[in-house]
Amino acid sequence: MSTNKSFITFLGILIFISILSSCKKEQENTPDDNPTGGNTDTTGTTGNPSDSIYMSLTAMADGAPFSADTTMLTHEFDSDLNLHVFTAPDSEGHIVTLMMASLEIGTYEVDFDNNIVIYQNGLTIFNGGFNPDGQIIITHNDGNTISGTFHASLFNFDNAQDLELTSGHFIKIPIQ
Repeated sequence: MSTNKSFITFLGILIFISILSSCKKEQENTPDDNPTGGNTDTTGTTGNPSDSIYMSLTAMADGAPFSADTTMLTHEFDSDLNLHVFTAPDSEGHIVTLMMASLEIGTYEVDFDNNIVIYQNGLTIFNGGFNPDGQIIITHNDGNTISGTFHASLFNFDNAQDLELTSGHFIKIPIQ
């Protein structure tokens, strides 16, 4: 029973962080920050997402495309959890949250403590639960931005419904 209470407490913290991050004031985007007026280029000049000169976070959620509204994408370091929290909402109320203990270049298995992937669809929240499966791969870190890929098999709270988050790319996401 103690494990269930710990899991529920942990999920409560994640929900709180997600809600807090989604309520954060919208960041200003000046013309110099994005010369296309808000559009993001996820293909770059060679068709390779990592060649993009613009920030983006995209994925497929059970085959449906997800593309974050980059004006609302946030990064914060949660000192209580000792995790970097990237919250990426889209224009339709879906949110992808990546939580990572390290931002070093490398491959990280999605787990319950250090590398967490969450997908929120309205009030339904999907996470890895007790049997997380997936990876977060950081391919670029220049000290100011990170880029990489991710995928995960996620479940809602009662494990009755699952969701596959595939083809995830995060490109030039600012870090503090």
